[in-house]
Amino acid sequence: LEAHFAFCREDPDRMRFLHALIFGPPGSGMGSQMKCCASKLIGWTKAAVARCAEAGIIAEDRVEACATVCRGVIVVSNIDFLYGGKPLEVDRARRLVADLLHGFDARRGAGGSEPFP
Repeated sequence: LEAHFAFCREDPDRMRFLHALIFGPPGSGMGSQMKCCASKLIGWTKAAVARCAEAGIIAEDRVEACATVCRGVIVVSNIDFLYGGKPLEVDRARRLVADLLHGFDARRGAGGSEPFP
């Protein structure tokens, strides 16, 4: 997640262009060529979440759902930053993953009070 967010912060115009291609009209010229990027993101995300399941951090049967949530977090965070003017802080990925894994328990504080491994 952090690598994706870093790219978004470092080159927002290129990320806007990428979003326009991926989320543009289906079957458009370059959009169909960009499907490989979207499928790679899906694969990378699922592989990372699968490693969490192998380590016992999440349930094995929840890998697909967790990977979907992670992709959603990436897209919404990028859109909020690129088009909504919201900050995309350097530690955002760590905090989002901690919240995802530990919940949004107010007693833990934002992003969890314990460092994420």
